[in-house]
Order: sequence, then structure tokens, then C-alpha cells
Amino acid sequence: MLWDLLKGWLADHKLITAPLTACGVAQFVKGVHLYLKERCWRWSWLISDGGMPSAHSAMVTAMVAAIGFSLGYDSEEFALALVFALIVLHDAMGVRRLAGKHSRLLKSLLREKDNPANPVDLPEHPVGHTPYEVLVGALIGILVASMVFDRGPAWHEALRHIARVTFRHHVAL
Repeated sequence: MLWDLLKGWLADHKLITAPLTACGVAQFVKGVHLYLKERCWRWSWLISDGGMPSAHSAMVTAMVAAIGFSLGYDSEEFALALVFALIVLHDAMGVRRLAGKHSRLLKSLLREKDNPANPVDLPEHPVGHTPYEVLVGALIGILVASMVFDRGPAWHEALRHIARVTFRHHVAL
């Protein structure tokens, strides 16, 4: 009963479903990517910041695509969402990436001091993204929104291509 209610609500609210699903897919892909790279699994990867692909990029591009699909690409809402997405994408590659670099530098300096009692709490993984990570996240967002809105003739082929590019160093597809 509850599942049917939730399923109906999600189907009626595709503008919320598409970005949240894109974020979830990107985080899952990030976990799989890190598993293939590290050969061990950590549940924290499913909620971590930074890395391949960018879940922020997936979420905002899915939001922009969803608004375009439902309200039209000439709507004011689409224009506002696009500007917001460009700010988020730029921030992921700029400020957040620089903050991640600073974090790694501070961690290395603290290790040199060999002071394990230092109370500084710095992120374990990179915080920002490379342009490639942002691009892959954005493509995931567009593909997920296309699937949620049932648009695009061959989304499954595009998704396969992204998986091949994303994991080309780790898995033969």
C-alpha cells in the first residue's frame, strides 16, 4: 500500500524524481568505480563528495533537462535552472576542487609533523571534480532525466557508452 502511494507520487513529480535519481545513479557509479580502482568496498563512497562522476553535476543537469522536458526550453524556469546549473558546474570544477587540493596539502603537512593528536578534521577523498568528472556527471543527469521523462531514442546505448568510457581503465565491457 505504502509502496503504491510512493510510486504514484514519484511518477507524478518527475521534476523531483529525475534529479534525485540522477544523484543516486551517479553516487552508485562512483562507488562501483572506486571499488574497481581500490578492489575493496566502502559504504561511505555512496555518500562521498568528489571523485568520478560528479553527483552534483548529475543532479543539476537532470533538473535542467527535466524542466526543459516538462515546461519547455523557452520557459523562464528553464533559463533560471540553466543559470543555477552553470554556477554549480563551475563551482565543482573551481572552488570545490581548489578546496580539495588545499585539504590534501594540509593533510600532507600534518603527516610530516607526525602529530596524530591534531584535532583538524579534513576530508578523506577529494572534494572537487576535474572537468571530465563533471562532464560524466552531467551526461548521467541528462540520460536519467531522459529516462524518467521517456525521451530520447537510444538512452540505453548512450548509457553503455558512458559506462565504457568511465570504466575503460578498469573493466572490459
